[in-house]
Amino acid sequence: SRPQPGPRTPARSPTRTRTLARPEPSTTPNREPMPLALSAAAAALVAAVALSLRPGRSPDRNPGPSPNPSAGPRPEPEPNRELLLLLAGLAQGLFALARYLPAGANIEAVRDRRSVTGSFISAAPALGWLLYVAAFPGLRALEQRLGPLRSLQLATLAAGAASALGGACTVFLQSWRTAFLLGYAVSLALQGAASTAAVRIALDEYPAPTEQKRPLRLLRLLGSAGLFFAMAAADSLDASLGLGSLLWLPGAALLVLGLVLTLA
Repeated sequence: SRPQPGPRTPARSPTRTRTLARPEPSTTPNREPMPLALSAAAAALVAAVALSLRPGRSPDRNPGPSPNPSAGPRPEPEPNRELLLLLAGLAQGLFALARYLPAGANIEAVRDRRSVTGSFISAAPALGWLLYVAAFPGLRALEQRLGPLRSLQLATLAAGAASALGGACTVFLQSWRTAFLLGYAVSLALQGAASTAAVRIALDEYPAPTEQKRPLRLLRLLGSAGLFFAMAAADSLDASLGLGSLLWLPGAALLVLGLVLTLA
C-alpha cells in the first residue's frame, strides 16, 4: 500500500508576509496640456452655440410662416432660455475643471505661503468677484446697449479666454515661477469676474417662465453665489493645505448646476 502523505507544511512562516514592491508615484504628472485643451474645447462649444443663437436667427425648429416684407423689419426672435442656461452651466463647469487641473502639477508652487504671489493667487477668485462688483455700473450699461444675448455670449467667451490664459501659463511658464503665479492669479481673477457676469445675466435676464417656478429663481441665485464662493474657498484651502484631490468638486458641481437650471 502507498504511504499516506503527511500534513502539508506552509512554504513560509505565517508571520512573514511578502509584500510586492509598488512603483513610486510620479512627482511630475504628465497632464499639463490638459487645461489648455479643456479651455479650447469649452471656447469652441460656446462659439458654436453663440453662432447658432446670434441675433436674426431663431433657435426654434419651426419658425412659422415668413412675415410680409412690406410689414416692416422682422422682430428679433427671443432666444431659447433653456439652451442658454445649459450653455452657461456647461461652459462654467468646463472652465472650472480647466482651471483646477493644473493644481496637481503646480501644488508646490501654489502652496508656498511665504511668497506674496502665493498669497495673492489664493485670493484671486475673491478679487475677481470684487472686480466684477466694482465694474458693475459700466458692465450694466454695456449690457443694456448690447442686449442680454450678446452680453451673455461675450461674458462666457471672456471666461473661456481667461481660463485659456491660465492653462497657457501652466504649460509655458513653468520655468519662470513668479510669472506663472502672477499670470495664473490674473487669469483666476478675470475668470471669476466673467463667470459671475455670465451666471448673473443667465439667471436675471432669463428667469423661470411660469409663475409656479418663480421661487426657483432665488434658489438659482443663491446656488450660483454659493458655488462661486466655494471655488474661492477651495483655492484658499489649496494654497494653505494642499488639498489637491478635492479641487475637481467645484467643476463637477457647476456641471450639475447647469443641468439643474435647465431641467428646473
